[in-house]
Amino acid sequence: MPDLNWDHTDQESYSYADLNRIETAIRELQELLSRYGYTIDSPWTDWTRDTPLSQLEIDRIRRNICALQDVFCRLPDWREIAYNSTLDSGQVNAWEWDLHTIGVWVDRMTAAWYYSGDLYAGEV
Repeated sequence: MPDLNWDHTDQESYSYADLNRIETAIRELQELLSRYGYTIDSPWTDWTRDTPLSQLEIDRIRRNICALQDVFCRLPDWREIAYNSTLDSGQVNAWEWDLHTIGVWVDRMTAAWYYSGDLYAGEV
């Protein structure tokens, strides 16, 4: 998963590279969750310098991030994503934090499975 940054400031500009990082994280988490039986369809865009950022695209990204949590589980350290007409550093930080959080909890889930295998259950 790409290195996510949830510490953006209002003075920073958000570029197509940042949007690609978000989309890559969404796609990788979607693929990871689908391997564990959680089905989710999250369309994504390959952003370029010339791709226009519209409100529809912003809302699609928001819906995709929320859909990841909806199919997985309600997370205690989830930052709520506001559906408004703005895209500011607070919202971008929430997006990247939430993607990071889902990754952490999926890793914890799979680590717990390790100890529930045959070797630890006395089945060998």
